[in-house]
Amino acid sequence: EAIVDEGPDPREELVNKLMEYQRFKEAASVLSARNERAKDIYYRKTGPHFEQDDFLLKASTFDLLAAFKRVLDRAPREVGQILREEITVEMRIRQILELFAERESMEFEQLFAADHRRIDLIVTFLALLELIRMKELVAMQSDAYGRIQLVRSKPEPVAVDDVKSSEGGIS
Repeated sequence: EAIVDEGPDPREELVNKLMEYQRFKEAASVLSARNERAKDIYYRKTGPHFEQDDFLLKASTFDLLAAFKRVLDRAPREVGQILREEITVEMRIRQILELFAERESMEFEQLFAADHRRIDLIVTFLALLELIRMKELVAMQSDAYGRIQLVRSKPEPVAVDDVKSSEGGIS
């Protein structure tokens, strides 16, 4: 008489289930011991304190140019005669330093809010680049391609007379 193969051995399935039960029992034991050790440990409600600098990236020249292009794109195109009441870069640097004497930081676009003509926007941008070069202002972003924030890099801005001597005749 030949023995007919009836499928998997039921004892093997039972052994597998017992092994799995043993692993769960060991895991429960480890978790119970860890819970017992940690029962007298309490955490503060607030998370860890991070400085604002931990979340800021320095804006590159390309970031500044991209932001300035958006400002220029929103500006109306002038048609007609160019008037000679133009402001110099030196004068605009003084105005920006006066703005930052009153505040610690400002959004990039906010700096251009008072300028309506494209030539004024360009002069303001050149003045901003000069102030960044002189390390008076720092352009920061909270994330890549995010809004640019202009921040004073020194507690007090340089006196207006210092701008003229360090500028080297830019106008």
